[in-house]
Amino acid sequence: MLQKVVLIGRCNVGKSTTFNKLIKKRIAITNKYHGTTVDSNELNVSWKNKQFIITDTAGYDPNIRDTLSIDILKQLYNTIQKADLLLFLVDGKFGIHTLDIQLAKKVRTYNKNIILIVNKIDTKQDEVKQYEFYNLGFNNIITISAEHNININRLLDKICDSINYQSDTNDKIEDINVTKIVLVGKSNVGKSSIINALANENKSITYNKFYTTRDSIKVSIIYQHHKYLVTDTAGISHNSKMDSSMQFLSLLSTNYAIEQGHIIILVVNALDGIGATEIKIARLLFNKKKPIIIVVNKWDLINNEHKFITTKLLLNQKLNKLKFIHWVDNILFVSAKTKYNLHKLLIKSKVLIEQCLKQIKQSELDQCVLNIIKTQICISKGKTLVIKNCIQVASLPPTFVFFVNNIELVHYSYKRFLENYLRKQFKLNCVPILCIFKKIS
Repeated sequence: MLQKVVLIGRCNVGKSTTFNKLIKKRIAITNKYHGTTVDSNELNVSWKNKQFIITDTAGYDPNIRDTLSIDILKQLYNTIQKADLLLFLVDGKFGIHTLDIQLAKKVRTYNKNIILIVNKIDTKQDEVKQYEFYNLGFNNIITISAEHNININRLLDKICDSINYQSDTNDKIEDINVTKIVLVGKSNVGKSSIINALANENKSITYNKFYTTRDSIKVSIIYQHHKYLVTDTAGISHNSKMDSSMQFLSLLSTNYAIEQGHIIILVVNALDGIGATEIKIARLLFNKKKPIIIVVNKWDLINNEHKFITTKLLLNQKLNKLKFIHWVDNILFVSAKTKYNLHKLLIKSKVLIEQCLKQIKQSELDQCVLNIIKTQICISKGKTLVIKNCIQVASLPPTFVFFVNNIELVHYSYKRFLENYLRKQFKLNCVPILCIFKKIS
């Protein structure tokens, strides 16, 4: 198993910025507002042929005692308990804070290997500020500036030197056998509850308040010998104008997660049905050519005598409001609370990824073109569209290039006909297809 490295510290010391620098990507949301990160965000890191799991956590503040803050604190302690190495981040510009002292006292009770990271040290002259932090009782100290990328590589070296690295061929950073699932939907539809139920652990904070999840949280799951990486995302607002910069940043994080995902789960609240927000999200996924599964959560809240009527209503809503994604088959009804049908979400995802990765033989495509010509000829402006050849150039989504005599003769309705024909011919029943047209030279 890969070693678990966990970033801890009070709010606004730069944990998420450091996390992004360590993974060499921008994933965790960074913002000047207090408490931007509420969940634990984790990702695999590879450095000089060594690998480990890095986790970004919420800011430590035990003095706030509302329900959400208490849950955040519990999750933080649970993450620390499972860590192999703690990266204790402090603010070098500010100096020692009372919360730094409290957290130092707390983590010592866990008897963990700890690196104290003094952040925001931007110049050589500032490095003297690190000596104040020896008062926290840790000897393994390094200075960095996450924002200016100073000493990040040195920190990665120190991390690798501080963990018991074990080579494991089963742990790969980009495993082609891992299906990446992304949960999207508006706030409070139960995305976090679904990911917690799938993981059998509280990986994502659940709370009956909008925008509790602000970052994209990743959880690895193995089901029936198949690996899944499931991502929980922030709720998407229907408002064209973001109510705050936090919502805007959350939307950026969600968009990034969608781009990286193989299968997108559009989560709908059974009590609300398919509304304007779901249509907006589905349109976004349609434009990105992403395979979609529509999941109706909170099915346990629908009375048994109303389930038939509700099912019919939701299917009609899908048929009428989401007809532009006609290739998405029927809705999956689940309950994160009772775990009803959650396994089918994983099974269905595996089926879709297999469809997306299907490679069509060229001989079969050649025969398909002949059949298309016999079935339906496209005539526009008195001219006939001639299809010379078709080749498959990519998957996820399955992408086909048609070589034609005149691109301008390709009508939208004929393009849709070709997509549907390929979908039916090669059993790509529930996935988007991309058809590209190039003029014969």
